[in-house]
Amino acid sequence: MEGIIYRTPKKKVLRKLERDIKALLFDVDGTLIDFSLNFPGLEFPTSWQVMEIAIGLDKNEKFQRYFRKWIELSKEQGSKELEKINKKIGSFWKGKHKKEVSKYLYPIPFLDGVKFFFDKLQKVNEHWELGLISSAPDFYVREIANLLKISYFDACEVGVDRHNFLTGEFGGNGLYGKKSSLETFCQKFSLKPSEIAYHGDSKPDIAVLSSCGLGIAVNPHKKFEQEVIEVSDVVLYSWYKHPLIELL
Repeated sequence: MEGIIYRTPKKKVLRKLERDIKALLFDVDGTLIDFSLNFPGLEFPTSWQVMEIAIGLDKNEKFQRYFRKWIELSKEQGSKELEKINKKIGSFWKGKHKKEVSKYLYPIPFLDGVKFFFDKLQKVNEHWELGLISSAPDFYVREIANLLKISYFDACEVGVDRHNFLTGEFGGNGLYGKKSSLETFCQKFSLKPSEIAYHGDSKPDIAVLSSCGLGIAVNPHKKFEQEVIEVSDVVLYSWYKHPLIELL
């Protein structure tokens, strides 16, 4: 494998990036970071999963039922039921120290080539707005955004007090709420989806990949690989091969 597959002709992709695309949006788990090397027994380890493991919630059946419900309800943005589930989930985290729940999140497991790509991008970043949209906890996504010099992010809201204890506040768009996050981003920067290149790897990204001007699948998750590939213009298996590299 050469690191990249163009499903839309390469010349058209590069032309879009040069002339039409005004913003680059990125999913986080699986797209920019990958916990699989640290947790080889998990099929698709996410930030939330490794936090659950840190305090034993991965074995708590009641919590897992609520979490699965949260995932399903995130397909129905704005529902009162989602608000109720948010409160129930938040109660399991309340009183836990941030250091305790996040001990397996570090060092941040960036995919190979991510820092190289963003370092290159920073030299010309006045050309594109940059943003992260993720269902990972906002305190973690904020750190990733700062490291990659990205000013905008939308993530799951997790309350943390001044002593670094979780307050139980829990909110956001959920796993399948990225279309809402995309709409918020477009409103903030006065953009249309056709002016955005979105990067994602899994089923929750499909709605955004298919809505944006360019859909770039990054190491698509094997379970949903074909579904993700079918809605993407580019399939990227190495950040060193990102089509933008040729334009920077």
